[in-house]
Amino acid sequence: LQKSNIEFLIIDNDIKNNKNYTLSIIYNILQLYNVKIILINSTNDKELIKNAFSIGITYFMLKNNYTEFPKILLQIHNKELPYFPILEDYKKLKRNEQLSLLSPAEKELFNLIEQGFSQSEIINILFKSENTIKSQKKKILRKLNVTCCKEAVKKIHSNGVIIM
Repeated sequence: LQKSNIEFLIIDNDIKNNKNYTLSIIYNILQLYNVKIILINSTNDKELIKNAFSIGITYFMLKNNYTEFPKILLQIHNKELPYFPILEDYKKLKRNEQLSLLSPAEKELFNLIEQGFSQSEIINILFKSENTIKSQKKKILRKLNVTCCKEAVKKIHSNGVIIM
């Protein structure tokens, strides 16, 4: 995928597969590649659809609508789908919903963690003690219901969808 100029990736979600596994694959692909993902499923699973759009798919299609596929590809390529602008707003809203759990100081700390700063760098940037930073990190992890900073960043990037 990296060296190719692939625009679309079609993922067929087999009903026997674990939904979280499919979402995890989609999330990981989107973290590595700039590709439009079309998710195909045999049922209209509202939870799967909502979570898949939250983490960044471009289109959801039922398998029985396969005759529409060429038309859909063209619309996606030409950015003609009417919900594209709404999708970007939805992703921002989901991110803000997650971050709204945090205090302003915790958000400031989270943004530095998200950018990859080390704890010692954060202490120097924020002019706070090591104990204060540790305490705020614990609060962030508790509020986001995760066990480490890496999980917190992943949860925010996936807009609250739990990725295994």
